[in-house]
Parts: sequence; structure tokens; C-alpha cells
Amino acid sequence: MSERNMRIAGIGCGPMGALHYSMIGKIPGLELIALCDIDKNKLSQLADSLGVERKFTDITQMLDEIIPDAVAVIGPPALHILVAEACLERQIPFLCEKPISLTTEDALRLERLADKYGDCGQVGYTSRYSPAQRLAKNVSRSAEFGKISYVATTHLTCSNLGTTSFWGTATRAEGLIHAHGVHAIDLWRFLGGDPLTVSASVTGDRADSNDGFISVLAYVQTADGPHGIIHIKESASHNGDINSDIMGEYSRVCVEDNKNVRYERYGGRDGDWVRNAMANDVLGNGNDIVLPDQPIGYFMGHGLQSQTYEDYFRFEWIAFAQSIRSGKPFAPSVKEGCKTVYLTNAIIESIKKGGQPISVSYS
Repeated sequence: MSERNMRIAGIGCGPMGALHYSMIGKIPGLELIALCDIDKNKLSQLADSLGVERKFTDITQMLDEIIPDAVAVIGPPALHILVAEACLERQIPFLCEKPISLTTEDALRLERLADKYGDCGQVGYTSRYSPAQRLAKNVSRSAEFGKISYVATTHLTCSNLGTTSFWGTATRAEGLIHAHGVHAIDLWRFLGGDPLTVSASVTGDRADSNDGFISVLAYVQTADGPHGIIHIKESASHNGDINSDIMGEYSRVCVEDNKNVRYERYGGRDGDWVRNAMANDVLGNGNDIVLPDQPIGYFMGHGLQSQTYEDYFRFEWIAFAQSIRSGKPFAPSVKEGCKTVYLTNAIIESIKKGGQPISVSYS
């Protein structure tokens, strides 16, 4: 693609759509040229506020009429499936909000389409674009860190699901897992690999019914790598905090609230190697990492403390655009997003079976 503006069409005009489209407007080289939604009032209000002239209520009409360079898919999972199929068949790159589907069957169908037409989609797991999480992963991959033995990810969230299920899920617990918990699930895969077995449970005030705070705890194990936990918890005092903890043979690195990075070298041994590991290009776009003299304890990369929730969306859009222009694979791709669906549904199946260990199939 030439260096002209990348023409992007947006599908879905709810609050999350407004957030994504505002990010597009802040990135040089990206241009929002059309919006689509079946709700004409939402469509007109958002299009007018963003200065977008082309408005559609039919997805295929928009795709075939304007033939955009890329598509933003921002809505419920049923919409994700519909648009992902249309974009894959037309080989139009698309960035899709998470999860790409709720069911394993739909994910398998999307994988087959990605194999047939090419995997031209990216799934919106924003924690992968947290500089702190990427920094922690870089550190943990150093030979000096040692073999990774344990990974834990936690998502603490104020519930906005109300007192009913979400997206048509059977229980609030399932809605919480699909709507919020998938961030912790996908982050575990990003940091620790693909678990082959999972055992999960739900606790909390009437957690199996449609009210009360919910806590989901899943124990996961890879084939020959780390084991660990995925914790998804409603909280009255937190909103979207995502934490991780990676333990190796010689060291440990933790991320708190997607911003604070703590590194600990067991026994206080020299940590010079960390300077090189952390100085690697965290986001792949030339960000410098500012290191303290003392690597033990807390340290922050340049600007980590000032990062906001919205910044992660901006980072993923930058990466998405770079993949289109360079021809490099999208990350996480459609097929990667489907793997997170498989692990998510294995967790739900284990809960339904009273914590019974479940084998996870990724195809």
C-alpha cells in the first residue's frame, strides 16, 4: 500500500465504537471514511460528531460500495462473526473487538476461512499492547531469567453486566468471563503459551445465579512449560486492573495495573543483563526504555506511568496499520483470537463440571 491515508470503515456505533474511532482520528495516515450501524439514530449522532459523511445500515453494501482499506468491527460477538466472515472472504483487513466469537464452533469456522482466504484480521486484546506487559515478556525471555515455571494473570473489574446474563450467556459468570475475563485469559497465552489442561471454579455471593460479585479461578498447565492461574474477579474498588506475575529459575517479574513493573533477582544477584532485555524495542516503534541504576525493585519504562486505558487502543491501531503496510502478520491474528476462544470455553466447561480438568483443543 502507498503512503496515502488508509481508508477505514467502522461497523458498530456504540460507546466502544466511539472510543476506537476517536483513536483512528489521532493517528497520522489513518482516515475514517464511513460508518455502519442498524440503529440510524446512533449512526447519525456518531457520524455527525466525527465528521463522517458516508453512513450505511447494511454491512455488505458498505464493503462492496466503498471497498475500504481496512475495517473496524466494534459490537457484540454475533456482529464479529458476521463481519469477520465478510472481510475474510473479501480479503479486507479488519480489527475486531474481543472476543471474536463466543462458541468453539464459530471459532473453528473462522479458522477455516482464515486458512482458505488468508488471515487478514487482528483481534482487540489490548493487554498485549500494554508497554508494561510487553516489557515483562521481554525480560522473561532472557536466558538469564531461566526457564519459566509459573505464570499468573488477574483481571479485577467493576461489573457493568447488571443482574442478568450478558450477550445471551447462560449465567452472569459466563458473561463476565467472555466480556472481561478474556483479557486475563489471552494475556496468559501471550506470556505463558497455550495451556493443554484447565480446571476452574466460581466463588462469591451466589456466583452461580444472576446476582452478587463473582470470582473465577482457573488452574492451567502447558505441556512442558509453565503452569499457573487465571483469576477473573468483580470488585467494588477496581475497574479494569490487569496484573501478571512470571516466575523463572533465577528471577521474577510482575506487572501491576498494566503499568507498574517489578523485577526481582533471586538472591540479589547482579542484574546488568536486565538493561539489555528491557532496552529492546518494547512496542516495535522505537520507544526508548529509561532504566534506573538499581534493577531490583520497581522501575518504569519511559511513559509507563502516564499510559492510559485509551493508549492501549491507540497502540493496537498503530500495530494494525503497520501490519497492513508492511505485510507482516497481524498480532493477535484471527487464528490466535480463536485459540483464546477455545481456552475460554474450556474454562467454562470445567466450571460446569464442578472443576473437572478439561483438555484444551486448539484446532
